[in-house]
Amino acid sequence: MIARTDLQIAPADPDDAGVAALVAVHMARSQAIYAAEDSHVLDTTALAEPGVTLLAARIAGDVAGIGALRDLGDGTAEIKSMHTAKVWRGRGVASALLTGLIDVARSQGKVALLLEAGADETARPARALYSRFGFTPCACFGHYRPGPSSVFLRLDLS
Repeated sequence: MIARTDLQIAPADPDDAGVAALVAVHMARSQAIYAAEDSHVLDTTALAEPGVTLLAARIAGDVAGIGALRDLGDGTAEIKSMHTAKVWRGRGVASALLTGLIDVARSQGKVALLLEAGADETARPARALYSRFGFTPCACFGHYRPGPSSVFLRLDLS
């Protein structure tokens, strides 16, 4: 685990070189695993859109992880683009980022967080993380379509 004093979670600019590099890794990984219609990652342009809040986890200035919230306009937000750099996996970065995203959603007055995660074995650690935080299965939402590649989860914040 990383000492909390060494890990900083803060709003990030998607055009920051370290953030953009991790977004590119995240996109490439998703595109290598999922069919185009099942790869739902946001690129740096989408992460800069209004209604999207991007956070980065930094350790000694290096970007160790990213995560975003996209406002869905109905009192809920969707967690997008959660990714931890391979070298930092298993050391608490994703948990710290998820805590930060939940805190931001609460500060924005959101009543719930939703997310789409992969249903395959490669996404098992992410699904386990979300489960530890209290996310539970829910119906398909937004622009997504039900299918064998996706799992939909929800965390009520009230």
